[in-house]
Amino acid sequence: MPMFSATTSKWEVLPQNQSTIVKYDNVAYDTAKMYDTKTFTAKVPKDGVYHIDARTGIAQTGFFSQYTAYISIFKESVRTRGTDNDRHLPRPSLSVDLLLKKNDEINIRAFCSDQRNYGGESTLSEFSMRLVGII
Repeated sequence: MPMFSATTSKWEVLPQNQSTIVKYDNVAYDTAKMYDTKTFTAKVPKDGVYHIDARTGIAQTGFFSQYTAYISIFKESVRTRGTDNDRHLPRPSLSVDLLLKKNDEINIRAFCSDQRNYGGESTLSEFSMRLVGII
């Protein structure tokens, strides 16, 4: 069954107002060699419904309420706004089932309207994907 899980290993610069592919650089497992650690992209090995989970730590410190951070998967995204509290640490996450075709490419992108960082250790950021059904 095609599946993988990858995590980040460190904080990376997240440029202000620019969507950036998240560098999940530690692969825990990859049964179908579908995740590329050079492009940080998963290539779908066969048609089917895939369950995708993604979470990304954004910012080591909180940020002001006029700023927004989000991550996106394929066509899905989740947003979080700042709270003016440096103890509020944004950790957007997504969980979705998508009907995908062989050779579709999936990556996770992070964005913040303030210049921040993203990633952190594996407990903060993970990208996993698994085939759950063939249609």
